[in-house]
Amino acid sequence: MPLKTGNLRRSLMASTSDMPRIQEGKTTFSDSGIEMIIAGAEIGSTIYLGFQAAYAARMNYGFVGTDALGRTYNQTGFGFVDAVAQRWPQIVTQAEAKVRNRFDQA
Repeated sequence: MPLKTGNLRRSLMASTSDMPRIQEGKTTFSDSGIEMIIAGAEIGSTIYLGFQAAYAARMNYGFVGTDALGRTYNQTGFGFVDAVAQRWPQIVTQAEAKVRNRFDQA
């Protein structure tokens, strides 16, 4: 994920009930505490992660053309969502090993 101000990253939200929605017109986001949602989820339950910033899809997939506001873009996507999704099994395995290591040392 490209990082200029951190606003896109801060727009990431977690939910255990439904997919977070884009907040049209909202331009500034603060940390939503996704760690607490994940920590409080029941094992085996579904956690939904989604960006609230309206420009998230354009940053991930790219966009060429004129948008609804008349702005013209020729932007290549960064593919950060797809890259993490592909690595998800390895991310979970690494996190599990880290937690198990804490218990083994106790």
